[in-house]
Amino acid sequence: MPRGAIDYGARRLAKLNAQQASLPASERIMNRTDWDKHISTTVGVLTRQAHENAKRAFIETATASAVMICTTNEEAENYFRPGGTPFTCKVLRIFIEASALSRSGTIEEVPSRISLRRLLTYLFGAARKAGNPVQPAIRTNALLWVDNELIRRGLAHATPRAKPTAIPQDITTFLKKLFDVQYMTTLASTRDVLLIALFVCITVDCSTRVSEIMRPSMSAENLVLYKREHPQKFFTWSCVELFAFKTDNADTVYLQARLTFRDVKNTTRPNHQHSKTIPLRNLPVDMASEDTLFWLIVLGLIDKVFVGTESWSDFDRLKPGPNGLRVFRTPNRDMKTSKDDPISNEQMGSQSMVIHLNNLSRFCGLKHAMLPNVLRRSSAYILATTTSAEERRARMGHSTSDSVYWFHYRNKTSTTDVQGLRHGLQTEDVSRMSSIFLEAGDRTPPDRVSDAGMKAIKEDEVAANLLIEQSEMADQLVTQHRSLDQAQVASPDDHKRYVQARNKYHRRVSFLTESTFKKEYRAFFADHGVVVHERDLPTLAISPQRLVDSSVDGVDIADDPDPDIDSQEVEAEETNIDAAMTGLVTALAEDETDTHDAATLPNNLAISQSSRSFAPRATARYSLLDQVPDLLYNQKESTTHASLSAIFTDLFNHLHCADKFYPNQEPFPGTFECRFCGYHFLDLFSSADRGFSMAHRHADDCNADVSAEASPQALRDKDTKAKTTCPLGRLDKHQNMAPCWFKITGFQPLFDHPPQIFVSMADLRIHAINDHNAVSTLLKGHTPQGSIAREETIYFCHFCQVWIARAEEFEETHLSGHRDDLKDTLSSNGVAGLYYSNHWCQPGFCPFCVYNAGLSVVQRMHVFTNEQYLKHVAAHLKPDPTGDLTSHPTSGLTPDPTRSCCPASQATPELLPRCAVTSQMTAIELAEHLRTDHKLNVKAPAPALPEASSEPGAPAKRRKQSERKPLNELDANRGSEEAAPAKA
Repeated sequence: MPRGAIDYGARRLAKLNAQQASLPASERIMNRTDWDKHISTTVGVLTRQAHENAKRAFIETATASAVMICTTNEEAENYFRPGGTPFTCKVLRIFIEASALSRSGTIEEVPSRISLRRLLTYLFGAARKAGNPVQPAIRTNALLWVDNELIRRGLAHATPRAKPTAIPQDITTFLKKLFDVQYMTTLASTRDVLLIALFVCITVDCSTRVSEIMRPSMSAENLVLYKREHPQKFFTWSCVELFAFKTDNADTVYLQARLTFRDVKNTTRPNHQHSKTIPLRNLPVDMASEDTLFWLIVLGLIDKVFVGTESWSDFDRLKPGPNGLRVFRTPNRDMKTSKDDPISNEQMGSQSMVIHLNNLSRFCGLKHAMLPNVLRRSSAYILATTTSAEERRARMGHSTSDSVYWFHYRNKTSTTDVQGLRHGLQTEDVSRMSSIFLEAGDRTPPDRVSDAGMKAIKEDEVAANLLIEQSEMADQLVTQHRSLDQAQVASPDDHKRYVQARNKYHRRVSFLTESTFKKEYRAFFADHGVVVHERDLPTLAISPQRLVDSSVDGVDIADDPDPDIDSQEVEAEETNIDAAMTGLVTALAEDETDTHDAATLPNNLAISQSSRSFAPRATARYSLLDQVPDLLYNQKESTTHASLSAIFTDLFNHLHCADKFYPNQEPFPGTFECRFCGYHFLDLFSSADRGFSMAHRHADDCNADVSAEASPQALRDKDTKAKTTCPLGRLDKHQNMAPCWFKITGFQPLFDHPPQIFVSMADLRIHAINDHNAVSTLLKGHTPQGSIAREETIYFCHFCQVWIARAEEFEETHLSGHRDDLKDTLSSNGVAGLYYSNHWCQPGFCPFCVYNAGLSVVQRMHVFTNEQYLKHVAAHLKPDPTGDLTSHPTSGLTPDPTRSCCPASQATPELLPRCAVTSQMTAIELAEHLRTDHKLNVKAPAPALPEASSEPGAPAKRRKQSERKPLNELDANRGSEEAAPAKA
């Protein structure tokens, strides 16, 4: 070392020695073994959570009564203590076999070898972290047990998961399905639609993984640790840089963005943090549905991310220079402004997004879900066909020698028309053959009996009787001999008869299963225009053990004195199947290798194959997002980014489902407060289980009150030509509020009085001023407080789903315009309608009233509340109709009060019959018919009690239960009566 030079190595060494000397001996890391131990026991949050899950699975499985590796949790916990009970090959084999038997797979019915090996690997990690590592030889033996024995026995499979690649047209179709109103209304909030669209677009355009965009789903405690371990992993607004540029039009600017993803996986530099920056531009407005930057800016406008910008038009006021102008963000966007603010800036978890993509894929009818890895493969496909290999590797994070693209990301089906190129013809688009939407929505031929078919088999009367017969015989044998095994020894003849009865039941079920399957198989192809012949029918896999008991005390089933499968007469087609099944049973009975009993194994024929069909919930007639498809795919020529973003900023900023509220009753965008009174709906969630339902009812009541309060003023001011009745009240001679019967002519009972009909609103207003003093005093009403009843001034139209003031349009006039809507509603939903989330999604009508042509249009199309609806329908079933139709709707019955036909089977001048049952039924039969065929859960009327008679010997009239006194009151009275004389 030159003279005068500073020895930096000695300085660092002295600093290290001093630092180590200041630490306790237990905390020094100078020992290499201790350092290795520190490295091996330090794991990330996700790995630690996986270790805990594997440990919990082992303890639960080991202590299960069917496994019994350990008898108590304490013994199982000892496997995860330093120097505890060592893992052995036998213990691990029992654990992993029990896990395979208790788990179901996603590719096949059994779990995959990769899932089971991963479970063992995490279990090894948990044991190593706890200080009780599994020996290497035992680890290897357990993993080989999965690969060899479990796969050979069919408890696991090695089938790789299909990895489809979506082509660009698939992304367009997928997003178009997302913006389908039927799907959007199933999401918890309209904001979710925006988040899903943004995720799909940003994944494809930026070639990102789900972990680079969204946080993993974990507990709040683990999330804090994960943020500490990966501070740069989260994709937040700090990763977005927005710039404005000049355009030829001086009134507008052009927006571009730069997105930076940090701490991403990169095979070119393993074990090093890597970042990539992707530019984004605005697409034409007619392609807004697939424009990543458009959805990103809409989200920023909703969350007020950009300084001084609340709408897209505010960008046009910017004055960028020749090199562009940065659009600055509001600071501290990661902080919530209020603890009660329901809008959270936290990202949606990756698990939630995967669930949304799965549901959307099922809605599309896809056989392979459009998950994040499929979207990333789509991006790789686009890059490989349009850019250089270097650009693809840079965006995807692949090294030059990495073959992951060719094995996992490249589309397996070619998209090039080689035939056209070879023959010099015009090439055609053959990419549809590699589309993920190929055969989407089409069902596959059934391979098992459907759920409906199995339900019919279980309800078969013959099979039910056979089951009862064998159950009674089994009960008798168990009662006499304590068990069936002892009965076989003590009374072999009785046991034989029991087994024969049981086999008859199983043969009957097997016969019904086979015939039902063939009918459903033929019906499937008949829907596609294909006639299936007998030779084309597949053979349903029926285990011999599930059909018969081959040997009972050395006697074959062929010697059964009553071998008939079905004692009743069957059709010709079923007879042929019966004969075939009988031959099969006989052949199986002669098989000497079949020594199992028919009831010892589960009947897999009773399990229907699960489908990926999407079952959307009931949706309302109108929702907030009804106009979204037209805004995106049927745009007007005047549509601009500014006008489109202004609409979506409001539509996608609601914190509830799109159809949870009636039109114009939902909270204002970005809030969860009643738009009429300002009540915060979050209080309903803390006080009631049905928060959304209560919020809808609150908003509906508030809207009705506001409309009712405005109606009297409209009554004074408006002069609408229409007909109405007087909605006001009057004081009778007892100074009580009573309905107004002004200008009634003739003498009739009160309930038959026809209300006065006025020619115009001017006539009604004059009547209100002259007779009710409406100008100088408050309008009288039907409530004790003297206010006007809102039902008299407004009414609710369940077709328009809005409150309408009678001063604007009268109910009879308005409902007359909905005759066509009534036909459509009855055709699609029947009379029962659709009632969901505490409101009518589709109105339901009384079948007795709506098909009664003698009633007014208001009475026929009246919609009750859900509580009164079934009571009203049930009142029609009473056998003694009295009174008018409004208060006693039983006049819809036929003149014979004991029998009636279904009201929906009768035609009216406007409505066609909707029911094919035209026979006369009693009240009980009609109630059952309404429940079964019309989905009306009405109760049959109870039989009337006999009337009291004064004749000698007649039974006394039963006393009402309400007139009885409790026993404790009787005892108290009796005691007081006895004590009275003594006191005197």
